[in-house]
Amino acid sequence: SDCAELTIEGEVHMPKKLEEKNGFKHSLKGRFLFEPISGLVVWSEFSSLESLEGKEARAVVESVLRSSLIEPRGYYTKDREGPSCPIETKE
Repeated sequence: SDCAELTIEGEVHMPKKLEEKNGFKHSLKGRFLFEPISGLVVWSEFSSLESLEGKEARAVVESVLRSSLIEPRGYYTKDREGPSCPIETKE
């Protein structure tokens, strides 16, 4: 079945003075596959990169959150690592 592919991209900010003092940066981007007839998000992936710097330390966190629909059964994509529309169904 056909689906909608949605992408998002953005940044997270602290109050400007704190951001400058701590060298805070946080960006994220993501992708969803949405099946409009059932209203289900069949697959999604978010990646996030965050850094924070102090006088004597620096922290960098990179994360990826990926999800695939398990229930209700019948929805799947050919490549769970990077699927694309259309979505195949087994009913």
